Amino acid sequence: MPKLAKDKYCTGCLACKDACRHGAISVVLKNGMPFPKVNTDMCVECKLCEKVCPVVFGVCRNDVSKEAVFGGWIKDNNIRKMAASGGAFAALAKDFLENHSSGIVIGASLEDNHVRHICIDKIDNLGLLLNSKYVQSRTDGIYRQVVEYLKEDRCVLFSGLPCQVAGLYGYIGKRETLKKNLWTIDLICHGVASQEALDLHLQYYHADEILAFRRKETFKLYGTSQCTTLLVDNKKITIDRKKDVFYNIFASWLTDRPSCHDCKFARLARVADITIGDFWGKKGCSSDGVSLILANNKHGRKIVQETKNLHLWKATMRDAIDSNANLWMGWKATKWHPMVLWAEGCKWFLPNKIRFCILTRKGIWKLIWAPFKVITICYIKFAKIIILKKYKDVL
Repeated sequence: MPKLAKDKYCTGCLACKDACRHGAISVVLKNGMPFPKVNTDMCVECKLCEKVCPVVFGVCRNDVSKEAVFGGWIKDNNIRKMAASGGAFAALAKDFLENHSSGIVIGASLEDNHVRHICIDKIDNLGLLLNSKYVQSRTDGIYRQVVEYLKEDRCVLFSGLPCQVAGLYGYIGKRETLKKNLWTIDLICHGVASQEALDLHLQYYHADEILAFRRKETFKLYGTSQCTTLLVDNKKITIDRKKDVFYNIFASWLTDRPSCHDCKFARLARVADITIGDFWGKKGCSSDGVSLILANNKHGRKIVQETKNLHLWKATMRDAIDSNANLWMGWKATKWHPMVLWAEGCKWFLPNKIRFCILTRKGIWKLIWAPFKVITICYIKFAKIIILKKYKDVL
């Protein structure tokens, strides 16, 4: 039988499912998170699923010394206000579709309270891929589509989490000729929350639909853009960040995938051609957002430096390290929290009200959770010293 990644290491990229030519791999949900399951009756033990798994087989990373760092934002202020960070993805995707007549852009889209990767080929549809989505996007089926487009000699810009980009490269494997028309963007990731976190949020507010995970317009009202917008009884409502159930759960890290508590892809040596994320505390920083952009190789640098839609300025790797710890650190002490260690058991044995209070850190449960955050912060500070020493020649 094939040996896929154990649940605590599996990222849910689902490249294994796309690789199986016999339909022997299905998807099962555990606490709202997708995991592959092998049907032993249908499996022929070809082990293709093993070979594409970025956890089992490993990934090829870019050379940190050759990564170019930029800060910037999209020139179109209207799009900048809609997009995540400074709108770097929107700018790159817009340019890509303008420069490639048969180009395809792939990213995460929110629809019917679920997030899934979709393909677009028109700038008019770019809005479907903009803004943050904090639950994991389903990618099964998307890798096959990417390869089909590449075989048709179409240019593809794929965006996703680092583990999803690694899954794509694993699926493509040694077919190097396909990569000439492929560009990849990975996002600086904090960890993905379970679909259950969103479901609990919708249930709490008796909402029919989540319209947005964040809106920059709310910054003036609540001092943050992290406020979900819901549809309740056909009315749009925006939840105050302090009262927002989803963000209280998300910020607790207790519904993150097990692999997100010790992410193997949060490294300076990135997997994708381009890396984008928040550039906190740097010049031009405002409620409209600033993007941190890393061009990780020649392939990525070409598309970043030639874009016409980005206002770019040169930064350093030290700037990147200082501004966003999620770029290089994926460890959280909550990996030892009982709600993470025994997630299934807690779900079945704890009364719903108590479990909800733990996840949202209400009352005394916040005090019990706090040490895990303190340990994480201390570890990050220690790890930063190690990182700076390790890459002192690059900095």
